[in-house]
Amino acid sequence: MSRKLLLLFLLTFSLFSLLELNLNKKLFAEDLELDSPAINFVLPNIKGENYSLNQFRRKVVLLNFWATWCSPCKEEILILNKIYKSYKKLGFEVIAISLDVDIERVKNFLRENNISFLVLLDKKGIVGFKYKIKSIPTSFLIDKNHIIRKIYIGIIKEKELVKDLEKWLK
Repeated sequence: MSRKLLLLFLLTFSLFSLLELNLNKKLFAEDLELDSPAINFVLPNIKGENYSLNQFRRKVVLLNFWATWCSPCKEEILILNKIYKSYKKLGFEVIAISLDVDIERVKNFLRENNISFLVLLDKKGIVGFKYKIKSIPTSFLIDKNHIIRKIYIGIIKEKELVKDLEKWLK
């Protein structure tokens, strides 16, 4: 291979690599942090009905990432269910995104625990990846304008969430 051809190949490869990096920054929200816009997504529930985050504009949303194999997650889901029942009339929504691969486990958990809020399935982990989930449970409190106002890593303390809700539901 001549030097010119090799140089052309390297330049082309470099250009495509830079373009791909720039695309990934936009696609996977490198700057996801407090006070940044929440990333929209579309995921199915256990019945196969699709929901998007954008459907919940003008509501305060707690976006919760969890799985049935995570004991702290299951404990937290029950706490969230209690808080949701108290605050849903004020414009509060909980969207729990299950990272389970085994959908039957999710269905069984929901049947056994009578969860009142929306549970969506992310069995390929695509939305979890976009939200940079490194551990579960992890939750994002999103205001009525779809701005991330708080990130909770680990089990949410009930009093802390209630205090935050009362601030953002005003």
